[in-house]
Amino acid sequence: IFGGSNNSGTVNISNINIRKGVITNVYGGNNSGGSTVTANVNIDNGVINSLYGGGKGSETGTGTVTTDQTYVTINNGTITNAYGGGQGTNAIINTDTHITFNGGVITENLFGGGNAGNVIGNAYVNVNNGGVVNVFGGGNVATVNNTIVNFAGGNAENLYAGCNAATVNGKTTLNISGGTITNNAFGGGNNGAVVGIPDVNMSGGNVGNLYGGGNGSTATTPAT
Repeated sequence: IFGGSNNSGTVNISNINIRKGVITNVYGGNNSGGSTVTANVNIDNGVINSLYGGGKGSETGTGTVTTDQTYVTINNGTITNAYGGGQGTNAIINTDTHITFNGGVITENLFGGGNAGNVIGNAYVNVNNGGVVNVFGGGNVATVNNTIVNFAGGNAENLYAGCNAATVNGKTTLNISGGTITNNAFGGGNNGAVVGIPDVNMSGGNVGNLYGGGNGSTATTPAT
């Protein structure tokens, strides 16, 4: 399912609302070319393998798919992986991504950024309820500018305010006010650097271990 067009053109606003069904992939943006200005994706139920706020880049690597901003809201359902950004190195988010998890189950990972697709602006992640294995403020092998992660409820095994195997070009902000993080919470990334100083705040909730920095030898930060 694509909220945008196939391989060209500009879509001002895309709206996807899923209430039930079994779906392989959902994209808020375009397929292999063109652009979407604002992508809105709302999940109320259903079973989804991969969920993207942005578009899908061309498999040939010759077409660029851009989305200016994305808004992803998950209220229920079962999702394997959820991304605020797009899929592929040429699926770019020009400004910011927003992903809010209010309920349901994410069986693997929630990313504020893209899957190999960079976010030029900031990634905003809000976890209010539900269950997820790993939460990342940034992308999977994809950079972002800044990340802002608010964990207010729900359950996660691990939380990384940064990226997985990529760099946060600015800083990370992690606010924990509720919920349970069973294992570890990191102000940095998982084998991913943070250029700025992580800002980690905890006012409630339960965390197994809380680290100001990141996880792994390449998860560098200037200071914590």
